[in-house]
Amino acid sequence: MYSIVIKIDPAKLLDANLDMRYALPDLIAERSGNFIQDDGYDYALQSDAMLVYLTTDDLQKTLPIVIDIVENATVLGNCLKDAVIVAAGVYDDYAVVYPPDYEQPFKTD
Repeated sequence: MYSIVIKIDPAKLLDANLDMRYALPDLIAERSGNFIQDDGYDYALQSDAMLVYLTTDDLQKTLPIVIDIVENATVLGNCLKDAVIVAAGVYDDYAVVYPPDYEQPFKTD
């Protein structure tokens, strides 16, 4: 089982609505035919970032869906493209997959 975490910076959203924690995973699950499942949410300890967790059996199949939504969908009136970092991996060993030029280590805190 693989984990995907979407780190959302509320300062970069037009409307930093806390319902994003439900709306975004629901949209991703729907668009993936429920191949990607909601795995909860959390908040970073050292910033205002929201962390949305997803789970899947196949990263190769699911990452293009997640990235397409990040780049093209509007969620609760928000464009996510410039407000999120997407990382994937197993347990807490994540590698950033979006944005493609992100070079810093990924941290959930």
